Amino acid sequence: MVRQFFELRDEQEKRKYVSVAAQPPLCRMLLVRWLIENGAPLDVATAIEIGTKRSYAQNVEVAWWLSERDRVALVLGGLSKNKYRKLLLWVLEHTAFKDASSRATIGDAVKQRNYGTAEWLSEQVVNPEVRTWCLPAEEESEEGRPSKRRRQKVK
Repeated sequence: MVRQFFELRDEQEKRKYVSVAAQPPLCRMLLVRWLIENGAPLDVATAIEIGTKRSYAQNVEVAWWLSERDRVALVLGGLSKNKYRKLLLWVLEHTAFKDASSRATIGDAVKQRNYGTAEWLSEQVVNPEVRTWCLPAEEESEEGRPSKRRRQKVK
């Protein structure tokens, strides 16, 4: 009966149910999961809201539900606002971005950010494949200064 009721709702109404179910302090992840598995769309803003206010396990679960395009939007939003770093890092480390344009878009955004963002990512990202397409060349930073890793080698 509940499924039939839910199936009769339009996309906007289903999205609203997800948002309400995810509201603190009683974020009901079981209900959120059921809603999404039964056709409710999850937009990037709601995913970020859930992922940043909850535990690491919920960060992971929320990120699984997003498409590659939405994961790119999440990463770009995190880079531009310098926010939700744990969620951003998890997405970078655990998503196989299959589309070359997704990798290029994220790599370009990292290069356009300030030196501190690239340095933070170079310290946090451990996946070697992600490092190759995501980070600026390790031998030299954008500002022409040797990267932290390179400076450590020189010492």
